[in-house]
Amino acid sequence: MVKLMKLLNFRAMIYYEAGLTVDKKIIGKYPQIPGLIDGYNKTMPNSMTKIKWNEFPDFIPDLRYEVQRGSKVTDVIDLANTDSSGFLINEKLLDIFLKFNLVRFHYYPAQVFHLQKCYKYFLLHLLPLEDFLGIDFDKSIFFEQNVIYRSKINEVKFHDEVSFLEVFSNFKNKDHCIQAEKIILTNDFRNKNIDIFYFKFGLTRVLFSERLVDEIKKNKITGFEFQRDERVK
Repeated sequence: MVKLMKLLNFRAMIYYEAGLTVDKKIIGKYPQIPGLIDGYNKTMPNSMTKIKWNEFPDFIPDLRYEVQRGSKVTDVIDLANTDSSGFLINEKLLDIFLKFNLVRFHYYPAQVFHLQKCYKYFLLHLLPLEDFLGIDFDKSIFFEQNVIYRSKINEVKFHDEVSFLEVFSNFKNKDHCIQAEKIILTNDFRNKNIDIFYFKFGLTRVLFSERLVDEIKKNKITGFEFQRDERVK
């Protein structure tokens, strides 16, 4: 009976890695934004180049981009010239995101220029989950990987964030890293129904919930490419 209750309490969640398409039929010439817009001063205090992936800026960034001739303007555009792990999105996509459960995010107004037109966009800036929130370390599986050859060296077991950071910080060989073979989410995390998140140290890319991906597809949003992340459950 106890075993049955545990099975009923465990809900396998489905998440997708959110990537950006390079399909020329959708985006035209790649990359859509090849560099800084002409005349942009990256030494300004509010330069987009000063955005950091792990914190919210204490300024409103100057976000001006130009989609190059031959490229198309899509709902989400490949983000250039910042260290943000977020997305450059239009108002239609922002409205969709705001209907879902996002954590640790801010959005900032941006301008996208293309063929003498100016489009209203936003930088959705995402921070990683705090303190490995959501990982059931006892049930998850990690391994040490050679970054150059992408080969698995050996399995590594952790019981909490502290033991993970101890191993990570003691790596003598900078060509090695920790990767996740399987990440089991805690019941508390699953019950929060968070729709966009990612973990520190490159354990995952930005993940979207299945229900969010379904909504994006239903609204025919252009620019994304999704692949199910079988490791995260």
